[in-house]
Amino acid sequence: MYERVRRLLDSDEDVSNPIARLIDRDNEARVLNPGRYAFPRREGFLLSLLAHSDECRGVTVLGAAYPLRDAVLTNTFPLGVSNEFAADEIEVTFASGRLISLYSRD
Repeated sequence: MYERVRRLLDSDEDVSNPIARLIDRDNEARVLNPGRYAFPRREGFLLSLLAHSDECRGVTVLGAAYPLRDAVLTNTFPLGVSNEFAADEIEVTFASGRLISLYSRD
């Protein structure tokens, strides 16, 4: 399974969203292709967005304590880490690249 996930992460193939998901009691990580995503509030959880590709462009985050509009996220600077919910859901859209979303709680 690891080999398949690695190939998906490193490929440019067009696959359905999300292309991979890892879940345990305190975390849920998803690898996302460009598009629109809604993340419902989960009590005690934060939402992080990390660029898996070199850059993710056109990143917009609404409903979060730290919103973004048409931003560029890079895999060298973790700008989207540990965002809090300011609404019942956080809406994320992006135009290019590949993002990793992470629901997490301490």
